[in-house]
Amino acid sequence: MLDASEPLLTFVSPLTGLSPDTFFYVRAYAIDSQNQVSYGKELAFRTVP
Repeated sequence: MLDASEPLLTFVSPLTGLSPDTFFYVRAYAIDSQNQVSYGKELAFRTVP
């Protein structure tokens, strides 16, 4: 679980080779030093035709 006093970090990860005119759903996750998993928001997008 994120501590509200800790700064939030931003990361970028390019998605390549995606099929055209297709819906995709992505969700980031992180595993901390105690092997606890935290998830980001699920995002949905559609690639161009």
